[in-house]
Amino acid sequence: MTNPNPWPSIENLSKWYASTTKSAEDIGMNHPIALQGRRREEIFVYAYEKVDGTNLGIKCDGTIYGRRTKVADGARSYQNVPLGKHNIPPYDTTLAKVKSSLVSLEQVVTTKLPPNNKKAPELILYGELVCIPERYGYEDRGMKSKWLCFGGILVFDDSNANSNTAQEVFSSLAKKGFLVHRRGAEIVLNMNPTLQSLLEDNGIECPRFVDQGTLKDVCLRQKGLMMKSQLEGLVITGENFITKWKIGDEDESSGLSDLKSLLAEKKVRDEDEDDVDGKRALIVDIELTNCLIEVAGNKTKEKGMKKKKVVNNDYDDDILSKAIISAYSKYDALDTYFSNNDVNTIINALVKELVDDLGASSKGQLRCINKFVGSAIGNAYKKWKNAK
Repeated sequence: MTNPNPWPSIENLSKWYASTTKSAEDIGMNHPIALQGRRREEIFVYAYEKVDGTNLGIKCDGTIYGRRTKVADGARSYQNVPLGKHNIPPYDTTLAKVKSSLVSLEQVVTTKLPPNNKKAPELILYGELVCIPERYGYEDRGMKSKWLCFGGILVFDDSNANSNTAQEVFSSLAKKGFLVHRRGAEIVLNMNPTLQSLLEDNGIECPRFVDQGTLKDVCLRQKGLMMKSQLEGLVITGENFITKWKIGDEDESSGLSDLKSLLAEKKVRDEDEDDVDGKRALIVDIELTNCLIEVAGNKTKEKGMKKKKVVNNDYDDDILSKAIISAYSKYDALDTYFSNNDVNTIINALVKELVDDLGASSKGQLRCINKFVGSAIGNAYKKWKNAK
């Protein structure tokens, strides 16, 4: 079963900055570049460690969701990590308390619902399940197999989604200091100290808080941390704002080239003698841009490595390997599919992930991806079969 309420995809910080850069004549107060009437660099944000694991959601009725699909009822593990009270908060007590605190059931929801409809919204808490403990010292830091909550989604049923109920709850949460935004019949809660305190007061662990301040100040202060490559990156949240800032080794986006192109375009426009009043000049914070470029370009794993073999002149092995590792994390362990004789399901799912991730469109690219995924799963299946 497909996950009906997945955690929203998060844009890469470098790509976001490059894509929202405009000229003076293009800018308007309603444009994303001037959120809440402020310059992008002045948005107040919170930074949390981005943990490298697998996305796992826990619903207040006990249902568990992976990034893309529902986890089988009664499953004892996910991505080969045991699921139990040692790492998953009990839905009937802990999650119920969190939901009650969020929606203030008696005062906010029940009294606002139509007389014949007393159904409260459902709560899904999303977090990162640490399934690769050897990465970034997670095991040494006591994070092995832990589930660290990074946000939540309140899901309203169709009869309440478009009523005043959802908006009343949304407004109430915003006034209490939560970072919230609407997505159809949902209210999404992003991590900040208010949500973190609520979760931790109920015994739910969260990713490590790193910093807070304006976007520019946080990035400049944390540049040294990012350059050390001792964590996957940071998740940066703010009012109507969330991005992920990955270290250079983990950044698979085109953010680096986008930012370099941005500076080149800025130089051309700055030297345009016909633009007397500077209206076409791009509004760019050079210090912040150079900071993002330096972090994105810090590819420590590539130093001293031989050039990767090119497959069909479309994608090289390194690109495909990184893409499939990312795709693996969105589903259960391969062993689960092999045991259930469901090999074609995971192959088709992974092919779709790589096609979407890499923007594949040509016949050559599609053929390349199909061949790579088929080979990867075939080899994994043989190892699993031989180990039985």
